[in-house]
Amino acid sequence: MSEVAQRILVVEDQRLIAADLEITLKKLGYVVVGNVSSGEDAISKADQLRPELVLMDVIRREKPRLVITSYPEDRHPDHARAGQLVTDAAFYAGLRRIETNHPAHRPQHTIYFPTGIMHEPDFVVDVTAAMETRRAAILAFASQFHREGSEEPETVLSQKKFLDAIEARARHVGFLVGVDFGEGFLTKRPPRIDDPVAAFEGFEPGF
Repeated sequence: MSEVAQRILVVEDQRLIAADLEITLKKLGYVVVGNVSSGEDAISKADQLRPELVLMDVIRREKPRLVITSYPEDRHPDHARAGQLVTDAAFYAGLRRIETNHPAHRPQHTIYFPTGIMHEPDFVVDVTAAMETRRAAILAFASQFHREGSEEPETVLSQKKFLDAIEARARHVGFLVGVDFGEGFLTKRPPRIDDPVAAFEGFEPGF
């Protein structure tokens, strides 16, 4: 990771989620320069600490061909806002008249993954080989999920069946394309398929 853009200001009004975010970011090598719970505090703190990580400039610096974010229509308003924020940032990163630390760059496309609301996927990626890593990444936010003996009020996410449902969805989406586990994605423009025969190979086992 580059020495620049390693400082992050966490803004989250739920204490346990904020703590999980800070731990995860530190494991990824970032420096968490502050942890605040409101927009007003964020503005004040940002002025003091000047964190370098600005989403649009990250896109310009890394020059991704694709950007993947949450679908901007979700049960949780933060997920919806995040999806729209990333979509907008990917577009604005290509506007040359907006000057930042890096030259303009626009990804070829922004694609979306569903979170709380199930959407019919436009294409599916086989994630069978990555399922253990996927489970570990989800459980990194342990405070949000089921914990035996917890006295916290039950939520949609803290039900034991929530994690079971997440895995069941991956199995179902995988079944649609003939693999053990799949991740479905949505896109505003269809991907090009160079070999349609190969794309559907294995859909009818035994033939």
